[in-house]
Amino acid sequence: MELKKYYRKAFWKSLPNRSYLKLLIAIFFTLSTIGFITDLWNAGQQPLWRLLITIVYFGLLGVGCAHITIRRDWKIIPLLIIVQFSIMFLLPESTIQIPINDLLKNRLIFDGFGLVVSIVLGYVFFIFFISGEGIPQVRLKTEIDLAKKIHDVLVPTIQFKNKSIVAYGKSIPTSEIGGDLIDLYDTENKIICYAADISGHGVAAGLLMGMFKSAMHTALKNESSLSKIFNIINQSLHQLKKASMFLTASAICFNENKTAEFAIAGHLPILHYQVHSNSVQHLHIKQIPLTVKSDYLFKTKIVNFKSGDIFLFLTDGLTEVANSQNEEFGIKRIEELLIQNHSQQPDTLFTKIMNEINNYGPQHDDQTLLIIYCQ
Repeated sequence: MELKKYYRKAFWKSLPNRSYLKLLIAIFFTLSTIGFITDLWNAGQQPLWRLLITIVYFGLLGVGCAHITIRRDWKIIPLLIIVQFSIMFLLPESTIQIPINDLLKNRLIFDGFGLVVSIVLGYVFFIFFISGEGIPQVRLKTEIDLAKKIHDVLVPTIQFKNKSIVAYGKSIPTSEIGGDLIDLYDTENKIICYAADISGHGVAAGLLMGMFKSAMHTALKNESSLSKIFNIINQSLHQLKKASMFLTASAICFNENKTAEFAIAGHLPILHYQVHSNSVQHLHIKQIPLTVKSDYLFKTKIVNFKSGDIFLFLTDGLTEVANSQNEEFGIKRIEELLIQNHSQQPDTLFTKIMNEINNYGPQHDDQTLLIIYCQ
């Protein structure tokens, strides 16, 4: 019971001001009808001006009582009392004398009381319903907020610089919890960067993404080969998720001798800008996504790089952005932007690419971009 009270209080407290205003307006119009009912009790013999004042009075009285009950704003009680007595004593009695028989008058009074009881009971149960439904909504919102905080910790903005590389990257989810991941793991003699895209959206994708990152960090402490790391993680996660879920991933391990090992598991290629030829190459290996088959053996390849080269990781939330003609942005436009702006710092290049994509069309999927500049 105490938990229900807590969530009920949290629901009303967390209700946005705009939504709260809509609720008060609904209450005003619901209870203002009592003003019309008082006209029934008087057999329609009130002047129009008095009827209008009565309608507004009961509407505001209902709003005031609801505000006190919901927000515990006790300081407005004296104001309500003043308004109540002002209406009672200052509003002059005024009726229009129209002959009416006692039977009709009694029936109008009876109908009026019936309407008042029905409206008040409907209002009370309406508030009870909102409060009751608010409990699971607050629970859900609380859990989503917590999941978002965990997601922000798991997928922070990457800003990294040492004597070998400068890196900048960010993942922008479509909702509070995304299924994309970028990460940079720095050791004494190696730097491993990787990206992943989990199938689906929301909490389930976020959970699998968190499991993948945890497994990656554990494997990276014990293994140096990306092929072994992908194979270990594939076997570990295969039994820990729904059969319909999978994840694509790409990774690269930079060595000190200007070589890098890379792995692709069903993911978009890593874009490699080569400064000596001013062109972009696709680093790609035709392999299935992770967690699809537990006995699949993932392979890697080696690529050479030079100072001034750029490696770019991305997810399909960027390439599949479509314009009003339903034409996708595509990977080719990103290649052109990379060539045109290769001299920019990674954070500036990131902003340039994201601005072009955002201007091209709306976001419908998680968008992730990691840029690595080799020094």
